[in-house]
Amino acid sequence: MSHASTDRTLAPSSVTMHSLYNYLELKENIFMEHLFFKQLESLNSLSQLAPVAQKMAFWVLSFQDLLELNVRRIQDGSLKKLLRLHQSEDAGHEEWFLHDLDVMNVEAPGIRSLYGEKNTPVRDTTYEILAKVFEARSDHERIAILLTIESAAKVFFSKISGFSERLEASDKLKYFSKKHLAAEESHDSLDNEMDELLAHMWMADDKKQVVHRIVDHVYINFSNMFDHFNTLLTIS
Repeated sequence: MSHASTDRTLAPSSVTMHSLYNYLELKENIFMEHLFFKQLESLNSLSQLAPVAQKMAFWVLSFQDLLELNVRRIQDGSLKKLLRLHQSEDAGHEEWFLHDLDVMNVEAPGIRSLYGEKNTPVRDTTYEILAKVFEARSDHERIAILLTIESAAKVFFSKISGFSERLEASDKLKYFSKKHLAAEESHDSLDNEMDELLAHMWMADDKKQVVHRIVDHVYINFSNMFDHFNTLLTIS
């Protein structure tokens, strides 16, 4: 097993990466209060969500590339193997997304739309998150990126599945549905292995500060992205 960047051989100098879950929980609780999710509770049709769904396309279609670029840079062999398994379980969700656009009678955005001015906020925030993949200098930082994206996704899919269930639309949807939420929550065996690995990745105080700044950066950009989505909701 390679220990090149995980620092598992270091003496306990502060805390393990597993402690990052506590910080992520704080961020999740803040993100959960975003106005977008509050407004979602007042919607009564899929058509009101449709403009948001269309503008989400750039992020959704870029996510697999972001994931691949991040996993490819993992140095520890065992960690990379685990994340490859996780990646395979998340593959194809962009097809679920495109399916749901069809259900909502929303045209999938073309090149001009994806790279047009109206999609600038989503592109900018996607690139800001992606930038951290290239800036990361250790597996601690790469794991922090992944865990933060998963943390924000957990909030989103719990809220959006509740929305589709309330509208009795969940059975005809895939991405914006209880099916996706169930898929996100079905990684139990992988999550247990991840927990074990993280419990042996020690962080000195300076490294802890670095990974916390990554969490902050990713969540700030998700918050900015959802600020934009909130302007697109059609409230009747």
